[in-house]
Amino acid sequence: MTYITDTMSYIFESGLPREKLVLGLAAYARSTTLKNRTCITAGCPISGSGLTGCHGEAGTLPLFEIKETYLDDPRMYDSLYYNPLTESMELITGGNTTFTSFDDESTFNKKYQYASSECLRGIMW
Repeated sequence: MTYITDTMSYIFESGLPREKLVLGLAAYARSTTLKNRTCITAGCPISGSGLTGCHGEAGTLPLFEIKETYLDDPRMYDSLYYNPLTESMELITGGNTTFTSFDDESTFNKKYQYASSECLRGIMW
């Protein structure tokens, strides 16, 4: 959210009308391989891409695949938590070796609320 609000502030200052802006939401996750099993949050050192989704792009998974493969069965992940600094969900898998960041219903709602409060044209996927 910080990146979004900072970027949007810059755009607003340029004079672009808010009602002409649409906020894009990502229905996918970004995943990386962690260098250290004891550092398992955003900003930790990484050694490359992490989980790969059904489409084959390393380090990227569609949201439905995260839900079906990991979230529907808590035995499939090491931890899952909301990071208040990044305002995103963090999924740790593979014995604390893989970090995956994504949005869920609650974080999508925060972005929707932001778009609404700023009188943007809307949101899109």
